[in-house]
Amino acid sequence: MRRLSKLAGAGLAPVLVLAVGLWTAPAAEAQMGGGPGPMHHGAMGQMTPEQQKMHDQMMAEMQARQQKLDDLVAKMNAATGAEKVDAIAAVVNELVEQRGQMRSHMWQMHEEQMKSMHPGAPATPALEGGQANP
Repeated sequence: MRRLSKLAGAGLAPVLVLAVGLWTAPAAEAQMGGGPGPMHHGAMGQMTPEQQKMHDQMMAEMQARQQKLDDLVAKMNAATGAEKVDAIAAVVNELVEQRGQMRSHMWQMHEEQMKSMHPGAPATPALEGGQANP
């Protein structure tokens, strides 16, 4: 967190722009059609028990991540001076971490979907740094 604290001399504006951009990007992707697609359901559109369990686990994890962000933002809003910069850094770092986890999870789900749709097809390149490796 101290790395970002050194940016305070340059002003908080770039840090805040980055934080807002990271925070709002998933919502923007969903609005533009980049959001999650329909789940594979069993007969009559119902989730299988295994799918329901995975869904419930994913929802619980999302709620826990949101609570962590909410707590960090509350600390950030209450902080002043140099502590404010450290608190902003904590929020930005958490946003970056969560976004990386989300992309990794989405890639894993994509791979599983492709395997079910195209059995025996070669695996697609691993996702690293936001792009597929050649």
